[in-house]
Amino acid sequence: MLRVNTRSHATKGLLCLRKFCTRQFVLAVASCVLIIGISRISYAQKINRKLPSVYITFKEFIAKTPDPAYPSQGAHLLIHNNTRWPIVYWTHYDPTVAGAAISYIIEKEDGSREERSYVDAVSRAKLMPGRTLSLIVPRHDFPENSQIYVEFSFSWELSNDDLVRNESVHRAYFLSSNLPAWPKVVAESKTEK
Repeated sequence: MLRVNTRSHATKGLLCLRKFCTRQFVLAVASCVLIIGISRISYAQKINRKLPSVYITFKEFIAKTPDPAYPSQGAHLLIHNNTRWPIVYWTHYDPTVAGAAISYIIEKEDGSREERSYVDAVSRAKLMPGRTLSLIVPRHDFPENSQIYVEFSFSWELSNDDLVRNESVHRAYFLSSNLPAWPKVVAESKTEK
């Protein structure tokens, strides 16, 4: 007669169950550590983790843009690079500011885009980590309910100092609704003096 030792089968079953539970527990802990680690890595890419990576803020209104041939009231904006890498952007000669300026595009309320008419002198420049860049936008480039955006790439997205074909281009937006009310008295009093 063949006798089956039920005690050894029960012990083997418990050992298998214990191994299975231990593996599941280790996998769950490893998954949690991986998820937490990935979220911390994304914070490590920013200098100040509470702010966006690249963003635009309002600094002040100016009564008149620098070039007397194209006088216009304008908004002085700042572009902030809050990443640990340089960003690359396009500049052009802008007669309203009498010098080189970062290229930007106006996006109207209906979604249509209007590029500023630039002079052919276009070049590329870098904004280093933690630095800001001034941008003067004439008042007429801020129609009601519009926004402007600047396009940029990270320096590591370039190959031989040029953009890789079909590489993504990033954007930083500034909404016209984020501007305070345009001053009327300041513009008139400063131009009369």
